[in-house]
Amino acid sequence: MSKGILTILYGDNYASNVFFPLALKWLATLSAMYLFYSPMKDMREATRKTHLADQAFFPYLSTWFSSIVWIIYGSMTGEFFPIAFCNLFGLLCASYYCAVYIFYSRPLYQNAAKKKFISALFISGCLILFVIGPSEDIARLNHRIGQLANVSTIVQFVSPLTEIKSVIRNKCSGSMSYPMATGSFLCSALWLIYGFFILGDINVVLPNGIGLLSASS
Repeated sequence: MSKGILTILYGDNYASNVFFPLALKWLATLSAMYLFYSPMKDMREATRKTHLADQAFFPYLSTWFSSIVWIIYGSMTGEFFPIAFCNLFGLLCASYYCAVYIFYSRPLYQNAAKKKFISALFISGCLILFVIGPSEDIARLNHRIGQLANVSTIVQFVSPLTEIKSVIRNKCSGSMSYPMATGSFLCSALWLIYGFFILGDINVVLPNGIGLLSASS
């Protein structure tokens, strides 16, 4: 994996000071877990009332797929913690949100969500198998998975924008999750810093830079 900019600039002197990278690693991890957990209050309320307020399914579905890809990427690049670890938590959360949406949204939305989830299962399986492909050079394989992770994360971060049409039409912002929007901004900012200064990994820097711009809009 590439070196972060601070390691390049300060070499062994920086490498001997583990506080900053360790603190940043934990902050990035906690911010991602906060983002993944942010819809939990609404989902628990939906299970209590057996009814989910009208909202888009796509943000949860895109989070589910993105988490799967990042678990693979983090495991293959030796970054199980924090990359694979926090996305494992994200996968569990997103799976729960998708299930709640399918069971407790209005019947019209339920049917559409079921079709989308089944399609996502098929498409994600095909994409991952295509990207991994036969056994080949590990560096090239990591690069291909990183590109897929890039795309999946960008889609995840811009997916809340699907609510804007509903907000404009209904003249009500109630369907938008402010904790999720705040979490997106914080998570993108911290992972952008961590990816640039510590990892030196463009596959972490690029999608989170775009995510930061999206969350700021």
